Amino acid sequence: MSDVVIVIPALNEVATIGMLVAVAKQFGPVIVVDDGSGDGTGKLAWAAGAEVIRHATPEGIGSSIIDGWRAALKCGAERILVMDAGGSHRPGHIRRLLREEADLVIGSRFVSGGLYLGGSWQRRLGTRLAGILCNLAQRGPWIRDWSSGYRVYSAHVVKELLKVTYRAKMHAWQIEVLARVRELGMRVREVPITYRAGRSSLRLAGVLELMTVWLLILHHLQVYKR
Repeated sequence: MSDVVIVIPALNEVATIGMLVAVAKQFGPVIVVDDGSGDGTGKLAWAAGAEVIRHATPEGIGSSIIDGWRAALKCGAERILVMDAGGSHRPGHIRRLLREEADLVIGSRFVSGGLYLGGSWQRRLGTRLAGILCNLAQRGPWIRDWSSGYRVYSAHVVKELLKVTYRAKMHAWQIEVLARVRELGMRVREVPITYRAGRSSLRLAGVLELMTVWLLILHHLQVYKR
């Protein structure tokens, strides 16, 4: 699996990052994008064997993953696996995601065999409803988990995605990226994962960002600037 590079965006995840890097590096080089942490996350990731990209202040999920993509391509990656740093994504599922062949493989909480543990019922319901709305807004095969951040991207699709200007910065960024992948006609597959909700919450700003992205998809606006 030497063609794989693992990218992990992280913000104040000192409790989990060392163990995660230790497991993930069995599958390929690990790049941790430390998004302005104040707790030593980057230092611990480096000590565990990861390459570390440091943001002086938090820039968001989207910017962190994009920086990770660029670094992974420089490493010669043919596939880039992205996962959460806070323990929501089980590293034991890495092999499962890498087994699937597609331009984008999504670790899905909502396909048969997937589990969503913890978190409020409102959050789970909101995640499901957002996916339904996105499927209705854009033609293509039905995707059950639009916002999952546990993904494997082919180098080919990443090079196309790096040509795009995105509106979202946080959780809705995952949805915006998936919409672009589908617009490009790329192959998307979902595999079941067990997800444990962390401490993050969907605040008002995140809800507004999500609605903006959905409206852009719905009305087919020219938001993907080359």
